[in-house]
Amino acid sequence: MTATMEDSPLKTLCSGVLFLTLSAVGWAALRQSENTYTGTPMPGDPGAFFLAHLCIGIVAVAAVVLTARGVWQCVMTGQRLMSPRYMVSASRDWALALGFVVSLLAMPEGMRWLGTPYAVAAFAIFWVFVLLTAVRGWSWRHLPEAALFGTGAALTVHLVFIRLLNLPLPV
Repeated sequence: MTATMEDSPLKTLCSGVLFLTLSAVGWAALRQSENTYTGTPMPGDPGAFFLAHLCIGIVAVAAVVLTARGVWQCVMTGQRLMSPRYMVSASRDWALALGFVVSLLAMPEGMRWLGTPYAVAAFAIFWVFVLLTAVRGWSWRHLPEAALFGTGAALTVHLVFIRLLNLPLPV
């Protein structure tokens, strides 16, 4: 993380703040889950939430580094305001990121209403189609690619998490 994102200190700063916010929300949700979980740990087991703590901690450290780098670069370059053209471009970029976060937050409700495999398929098909369209331009030819990927993701989740690991997920 030596260079700024796309040579934009403001984008680097905004990314850092976004990831700081996501790690704070993730930590609060994890604390809530820990408070409602009443499992008995096995000897030598670091706990059911160890991996989640580790991941949120890594995201938080990266967010602090991005935020500090963005602030430092904004101060050093004297960049204060955005031009209207840059603001439109940045809002388009951030709308994709915000839409992805909102769809991730809606995923548990989709799992409850549709079932896990169908929610995963819908999520994957939609976002693969959106990303293919953003990269290659609008075309209906992206829909079969997205459908294949979404179906594969749903089958993998169903096979691994529901059948093989036998996790209690909404089916």
